[in-house]
Amino acid sequence: MNKYMTSSETLSFVVIAALAGSASAGSTVLSTMGPGGAIPEAQGIDIWNPAWNSVPNWPEFTSTVTVPHGIDKVTSVVLNNLQHPSRGDLHVYIENPAGVKFNVIVKPGATGNDLPNPFGDHGAVMAGIYTMVESGGASLQQGGADTFGGTYNQYLNSGVGMYTNPVIPIANLSLSSISGSAGTWTLHIRDWNTSNAGAIASWRLVGENNGSTGFCFGDGALTACPCGNNGEPGAGCANSFYPGGASLAGYGFPFVSGDSMVLEARDMTGNVAVFFQGSVQDPATAIDDGLGCVGGTIIRLGTKAVNGSGVASYPGVGDLSISVKGQIGPFGTSTRFYQVQYRNANASFCTPATTNRTNATSITWVP
Repeated sequence: MNKYMTSSETLSFVVIAALAGSASAGSTVLSTMGPGGAIPEAQGIDIWNPAWNSVPNWPEFTSTVTVPHGIDKVTSVVLNNLQHPSRGDLHVYIENPAGVKFNVIVKPGATGNDLPNPFGDHGAVMAGIYTMVESGGASLQQGGADTFGGTYNQYLNSGVGMYTNPVIPIANLSLSSISGSAGTWTLHIRDWNTSNAGAIASWRLVGENNGSTGFCFGDGALTACPCGNNGEPGAGCANSFYPGGASLAGYGFPFVSGDSMVLEARDMTGNVAVFFQGSVQDPATAIDDGLGCVGGTIIRLGTKAVNGSGVASYPGVGDLSISVKGQIGPFGTSTRFYQVQYRNANASFCTPATTNRTNATSITWVP
């Protein structure tokens, strides 16, 4: 990744690229963008840094984001324009709305007490976009070379380098084991050394909600869109305003006895969206400007207004729940399939038809 790429557009592209491989695993949850700032140095009593794993008594950098839906597992933590002279000094962790803290980067140069080093042999963290994932990326472990952004594995350290202080507990869990509700999540960055200043421009949390599983994507990987109007992975075919296509996901708990599921469609054109349920997953077939892949017994859940940001959801205020409107039985486990048809009134785009569709998603209901 180019170390000079710092714009929000670049960050969004990196996030989308990171999600492409996991689009069908669950519903992707993106937080808002969290503000950046300076990372304060450690404030020891002398020139040596405080003992590792002690109770810190100096300021740290914190920044909050809003997560619109519950997260069943974190898939990445994106740190935009992170920079610091020595990555071995950095301790990065996140906190969910319940106040539970989880480590992401634990002093990649630390083996217990880590003294300041004027030669910077822990490698500088140069300005760039650092996408922290559970596996499949590079290692941040001490090695002398500077890093310039890219995809890196979560680093929890080992032995005496791990964080184990019981006074301020921070769990050493893999990203896929980190979960939390919708609401405010917090990024913490603590510098465990003096004489080294750092900064970050912004950050974003990315996770998955397992309420539904997406399929029937208009990215051309399996079935081409009607006029070559392929969208992005995880969405439907491109429309006249959003070249990535409109997306549909389900969030919540799919219990018939306590249904909290919400279907949310994004990046639609027009002002009307029709949410419907099918009993069968059909092969993707070109329909108007999009792909249809929900069949069998069709139940129209409802017609909803699309807001100015291209978003609509079901149920809304006064609507029956999805399981009630969809006539899901109270016994056993059953899977239903969902899609949204929306207006794309620009008849000169793609086919002469004036409708398009989101991707589809499935929900497995339990009693």
